[in-house]
Amino acid sequence: MTSFGPAGYAAGAALMIALIIAAGCAESRPSPQAQLYHPPAYHPEHFPDIPLFPLGGYVLTPGADQLAVSLAGGSVRRFEVSMQQRDGAKEDPPAAVLARYDSELTQLGWTSVGPSRWRKQGEDLIIEAGRSGGLTSIRFHLQPAPVAAAPAPGAVAPNS
Repeated sequence: MTSFGPAGYAAGAALMIALIIAAGCAESRPSPQAQLYHPPAYHPEHFPDIPLFPLGGYVLTPGADQLAVSLAGGSVRRFEVSMQQRDGAKEDPPAAVLARYDSELTQLGWTSVGPSRWRKQGEDLIIEAGRSGGLTSIRFHLQPAPVAAAPAPGAVAPNS
């Protein structure tokens, strides 16, 4: 059995510290996956009835909060997404964007209830499209549809 003694343990500890420091100082490059922007609460795949079809020419708006979550088996849904046209993308006027959504959403069971506003199963989807700096931007807002007020207790219904 070999005995190192105090000097041997000190040398071993110094070598271990040097290796740890060297490993920490080594050049490290982030993986390509770490460089992709994907907000933690952004899951558009849970919303097959809200098409983000212009994705080829659009990106998520940098620095904007993005929220696309579906909880409790889809009974609680929140969708607040902002996209902007890529630099150099083909011109896509806001009116054309909204016209495409009007057609696409109708096919997916949404009913138009006003300009840029659709309703389906107790939810309202509002899509805003605009232009700034020569690029089109699109904002999606999903919220519970307003509930009609119930008559007050004892109130007489009209035409009764």
